[in-house]
Amino acid sequence: MRGKKIDTSFVSEFVSNCVNENKTTAEEISAKAKSLIEEIDIKIREVEDLKKTRSKLCDVIISFDRSAKNKSEDRLILDFHSIEDKKLSLEFISSMEKDNHVIFKFPEMGNFKDPQGMIFCIKQMLALKIIDRQEDIFMRAENYESYTDFLYKSLNARPINKNGFIKHGTEN
Repeated sequence: MRGKKIDTSFVSEFVSNCVNENKTTAEEISAKAKSLIEEIDIKIREVEDLKKTRSKLCDVIISFDRSAKNKSEDRLILDFHSIEDKKLSLEFISSMEKDNHVIFKFPEMGNFKDPQGMIFCIKQMLALKIIDRQEDIFMRAENYESYTDFLYKSLNARPINKNGFIKHGTEN
């Protein structure tokens, strides 16, 4: 090939192999090289086709993984909308955040503005696996982080204490 340095050791080895196969003329050696190039080109085209197919198969996987993830996230967000009083849930979560981000003791229900509404809200959060309960202690469950993200976005707020919340961009 023009502009490329010739690999003399490869050429010597190739010619030696051709001689061992009783191909001794320049035409026979050249024909053998051309034949091998054709075989290699066919394999290269096959590999290129396989690379295209692989890329398309990756697209299929991404499409199905994304839609499965989106469906489960969508279902979860729809479930989160079923909580009737999101401000009460924020009040409860604010209390959990205040109490070392982990537990909340049940007997302290009297500290809430609407204890009956809070009990109903807690039942809803338990059913959606936002919180979990062991006796009188409440803790984060598998959907806690997703719900707090949803809650803070939907109320444009973040918890600060058991008495309420602060809107983003304001300071107290």
